[in-house]
Order: sequence, then C-alpha cells, then structure tokens
Amino acid sequence: MKSLRISKKDIAAFVLCFSFIPVHAIQLLIKSNGYLILMLVSGAFVVAKAIIDKTILKSFMFISWTILMLWMMLCSYIGDQKIIYSVYYVGKVALWFLANECYFNNGSLRLLKMARKYVGFLIIVTFIQQIVAPDMFGIILGSWNRRTFFASDNYLGYYYTAYIALCFILDFKEKGEPRLRTYVMTAVCMASIIISWAVKNVIGIAILILYIAFVYKKKLARFFAPKTLTILFVVIFVGMVFFNVQQNFSDIVQRLFGKDTTFSVRYYVWTQAIQNIRRSPVFGYGIPEGAHVQLQYNFSGNARSSHNIVLELAMNGGIVAAAIYFFSVGRCLIHNEKRFKGNYSYEYLFLVFNVFLFYLIQMASGSIYYPFYYMPLILLDNLDKIIYIKERKQKNAPETYMHRYKLRRNNQFRRPSSGIRIK
Repeated sequence: MKSLRISKKDIAAFVLCFSFIPVHAIQLLIKSNGYLILMLVSGAFVVAKAIIDKTILKSFMFISWTILMLWMMLCSYIGDQKIIYSVYYVGKVALWFLANECYFNNGSLRLLKMARKYVGFLIIVTFIQQIVAPDMFGIILGSWNRRTFFASDNYLGYYYTAYIALCFILDFKEKGEPRLRTYVMTAVCMASIIISWAVKNVIGIAILILYIAFVYKKKLARFFAPKTLTILFVVIFVGMVFFNVQQNFSDIVQRLFGKDTTFSVRYYVWTQAIQNIRRSPVFGYGIPEGAHVQLQYNFSGNARSSHNIVLELAMNGGIVAAAIYFFSVGRCLIHNEKRFKGNYSYEYLFLVFNVFLFYLIQMASGSIYYPFYYMPLILLDNLDKIIYIKERKQKNAPETYMHRYKLRRNNQFRRPSSGIRIK
C-alpha cells in the first residue's frame, strides 16, 4: 500500500482555501477575528509571491478591488465605521483574485483543483448535516435562515453555483466534457438548496439546472451572449427596484415557499435604501460590522443594507464604489468580447451565464464580500490561460481542445465544434 504523500504546494493551496473560503461551523469557534488574522497572514504571503514573480500588477481585478478597498476605507472613516471591516471584507476578495493570478502565471491549476476538493467536501458535509441534524447550528436571530455547517442556508446558492461552474470548467480542461461526479455533485447541490428552501437560491439553482439540461452545448446557447444578458440584467434591475414588477408574482411565491419577503418586503427596503443613498450619494455610509445587517433593521429608515447588490455598493461606498465595481466586471466582459470577437465556445457562454446568474440572485441580497462567489468571474477572465496550461501530470491532455483554442486565437478556426459563432 502506497503511503499518502502531501506536497508543500498542496498544503499552501489548502491554507489559501481555508483562509479565503470561511466555514460557518469554524467561524462560530474562532469568530471573525480569527479569519481576519488568517486572511492577513495568507494575504501577506500572496502579495510577497506576486511581487517576487512580478505579477502583482497583472491582475486587473486585484487592482480594481484594491482601489475599491481604499475608497471603502475612506467612506467608512467618513461614516464613522471601523476601517478594519473594509480591509477585511473587500481586501480578502482582492487577495483571492491575486492568489489565482499567481497560480495562473506559474502555469498551475493547483489552487482551482484544491478549491474544487475543499468546497466539494464542505458541500457533502453540509448536505449530511441538513439531513441528520438540521438544527445543529441554530437559526439566525430575526430571520427564517438556518445556520449550516458551511454557511447560512440563504448563502448556499452563491457557493453552489460557483462550485458547479468550477467543476464544469476543470472537467472540460481535463477530459473535454463534464464527469459523472460533477453531475452527481450538481444533484447534491440541488437537493441541499431544496432542503434549505431559500426562495432566491431555489430559483437560481433551478435556472442553472435548466440551462445545463436544455441550453449547454446546444445551439440555443447563442441567445445567451454577454450583451444580451447584460441588457436583461439592467431591465430586470430597473423593473424590480423602481417599478416593483415582482409584486405580480408575490402570490405564486407565497403559495410555493410560504413566504414572499424576497419580493414584497425587499421592495420596501430598496425604497428606503434609495432615499438614504440620495442623502449621501458620493461616500455612502461605509461598511458596517458583519458586512450587512439583518433585514428587519432597515425599517428604521437608517438602513445600512439594501439587500440588492447595486444598492448595497452605493450604500457602502456611494455611486463611486458601484462605478468601480461594475467597471471591473464590464472591463472583463469587454476584454473577452475583443478577444473572441463573437467566436464563443460553449464553456465561455456557460461562464457568462453563471456570472449573470450570480448577479440575478444578488438582486435580492447584499452579501457581496465573499471571495468564492467570484469564481465564475475569475474563470471567465482567465479562461484562455486555464485552457493553455498543461501541467506535468497531465500527459494525456485533450490536445484537440487545446488546439481549437490556439486556432481560435489566430482567427483560423471560425466555427469550432466546441462552440458557436454569434452573428
């Protein structure tokens, strides 16, 4: 029997995952200060590595989030909030972007693969805990949300959709198609979300499953191009936040889920948030302790959370913060538009849809400062690097897929069999 060998590089990747992907059960033991220390120590090593490798300025997302962090620090100072929370919540996302950039620059997918194993393990443990001891970690005060081993059950949807995206892309890289275990884990994620029964998560994961079943690797995917989804997001945002169109579906949601806070109550919260943003449109109010407060506190008229990603950014750092954030996302999409020139692969469109789905779910939430949530965006921004990377152990890499992307970069392969041409 061969002895189990764990390399130092695997340990380093695990420490990064442990530091930047918080586990709720562990958080209850070491509190937020423990994760803050872990983040600062791990972040220092990441920054040092990036400086040595001269990659610290190669990640546009890291630069954007660093600027966002500095702006949030100023806004928190003006708004009488603790500056350390801006460093922790925004800084850890910036460092997660930089950590992935360091691995990509060194031609390694080790961090992505470790994240797949680590989060996959957390999902399985959480699923078992939901079945065996659903109330083990209690219920969050003032809400319907249960605490699970991994996270609060209303946060699971963000982690799970990001995890599914990661599995699909790594499978594509390694085998050219999704593995059976990826479909099994997708089913586990779906079952876990159904058990939690959080409205926005059930809707989000159901949409993703429908996309995988009826759109992924089919001609229908061409209708889900980046420009189309961007316009759709803007239309949905304006319709929900300013015209309350979701109220038309309130009765349906009430019958299905037994509650309709995602639609009715949040409209009131958004209205209060808009009024507060008008009072401080440039600097907002800073990032409060806990990143955002419970929903019911917004009824006082002194809201610090809007439960909507756009309004949340404007509440924390004013219109400037929202502009910095969405400029970085828009730059990623525009950069890929120029790179592929409409000659998209199905995997690329799958990631674009995952990014759209993340922001669609965030339309009813304000939990935006969690690094792993942005895995689809990281994969999207570095898809060509991921495809080109050929690690030592990957002797039988799918050369046909590698070749397709090289030809596509040289504009010699106009209609790849792994993708479609958007006209």
